Amino acid sequence: MSSYNELKWRDEDYEKYSTDKLYFIWNVLKQPFPPQYREMVGELAFRKEKKQREENLKRIKEIISSRDDKSEIREAWKKLHPNKEIKKDGKYINELAKLMPNMAEQLGAFIELENIEIKYFDENGEPLYELADFKDIFPENFAQSGFRKYGLTKEQFLKIYPNIDKENFERLLSQVNLEQAEDSSTIIPYYPAIQIKQILVDQLNN
Repeated sequence: MSSYNELKWRDEDYEKYSTDKLYFIWNVLKQPFPPQYREMVGELAFRKEKKQREENLKRIKEIISSRDDKSEIREAWKKLHPNKEIKKDGKYINELAKLMPNMAEQLGAFIELENIEIKYFDENGEPLYELADFKDIFPENFAQSGFRKYGLTKEQFLKIYPNIDKENFERLLSQVNLEQAEDSSTIIPYYPAIQIKQILVDQLNN
């Protein structure tokens, strides 16, 4: 089963994307807007973006429904977890966003970096996750974790991937606009962090 936690895509290219990537995009778009977003962009812009998102969700669902391999992700997941007994108490991505407001906009990045597995799929093919897998970013744990609102600490990245090539890691970091937290921690923004992970971890495992 492919991992398509890519944080950028082009709306006009939906037809070109594989079905499992469309599932991921659909899942991300279903996340609620942050509570403060309406105030930040203004009512008119907010309504326009909300309408566009709803149209995109409808379009993606129509494309998925027309695909012969629309059950591909679910079937791939079943092969990875044959005959697994599961108590169906998982959480949808939008439920997780409400429970963890500090990371509501970056759950896709967290799922990718921590390699969070889908717990099971509902009857519509929408994935649900195990709440305990997100314990590091629970509100009560967030301040002590290595995750921040827009990136993770260099220390946290190395904690997740202790066996990566450190020389290549430093070389790739030198090409990134890093940030410094108030506690002097080096912060790697999520998008380049995922790119580094894909280069140093995913490609080596494929």
